[in-house]
Amino acid sequence: MSNNIETAQRTNQLYDIKYNNGDVDSIARDVSYGGYEGEIEYEPLDLKFCSENTSNIRYNSLSNESMSDLLMRTGQEMAMRVYNLERKIKNRSLFKPTIFWLDGVRGEENLFPNPSVKLTLLTFKYNVQAYITEYKQIEFLKYNYRLIITPKNIKFLPHKYVVIPDENYLEIKNKLIDAGVGKKSIVSLREYKKKIGILGNIYANLCLLPRLISRIMQYVKRNGVSHAVEKIKSKLDK
Repeated sequence: MSNNIETAQRTNQLYDIKYNNGDVDSIARDVSYGGYEGEIEYEPLDLKFCSENTSNIRYNSLSNESMSDLLMRTGQEMAMRVYNLERKIKNRSLFKPTIFWLDGVRGEENLFPNPSVKLTLLTFKYNVQAYITEYKQIEFLKYNYRLIITPKNIKFLPHKYVVIPDENYLEIKNKLIDAGVGKKSIVSLREYKKKIGILGNIYANLCLLPRLISRIMQYVKRNGVSHAVEKIKSKLDK
C-alpha cells in the first residue's frame, strides 16, 4: 500500500510478456537496470528438495488453462485479497466501498494511468476501493494508492457501486455491461451523490481537506518542496 505511481513500476511488464510475446529474461533485465549495463548471475531455483505432492498441481489435465496461467491467476487473486485487507483499514466506515472509472491515460507505446484532478479529489472524499479501466496494459498498476483493474477482476474487489462520469455515462455504462459488470451496480456520479444523501456529502466534503493536506505532505517528504509546488501548479493548469 505504501507504493504508488511515483515509486512503483511505471510500465506493465506483465502485459508485454503475455500479449506481445515478450521474453521474461530480457524484460527482467531491462526493468532491473533501467537502461544501464550490468552483470546478472543466473541461478535458477532448485526444487529437488520438494516432493511431488508439493510441487505438482493435481487435475491440471482437466483444466483448459496451462499451469503457468493457473499459478499467475492464483497469485493475482491472493494479491488482490491482501490489498483489500489493507484498504479496509483505511476506508471510512460511513461509506460502502466504491469503484470509480479511471478517466484518463497517457502515452502511446507504453500507457500510464493519468486520472483527472477531479477524480483525484473524489478519491480523497469517498471510499474508492479501486479504479476500473478497459486498458489491459495498466491493469494491476496503482494511482492515488488505488489498484487499477479491468472488468474481469471486479469480483475480487468489494464494492457497492461502480461510479462513472456524468458526461460519458451511457457510453461507459454499456462498455461495462458488455464486459460483464452488473447493471444494477453501475451509477453516474450524480446518482451516487443522491444515494449517499445530504449528510453523506457534507461528511465527504469535511474529510477532503485533511486528506488533501496529508497527501501533499507525503509528496513533499518524498520529492521536496519545489517539486511539490510544480506538481500542484501543473495539476491546477489542467
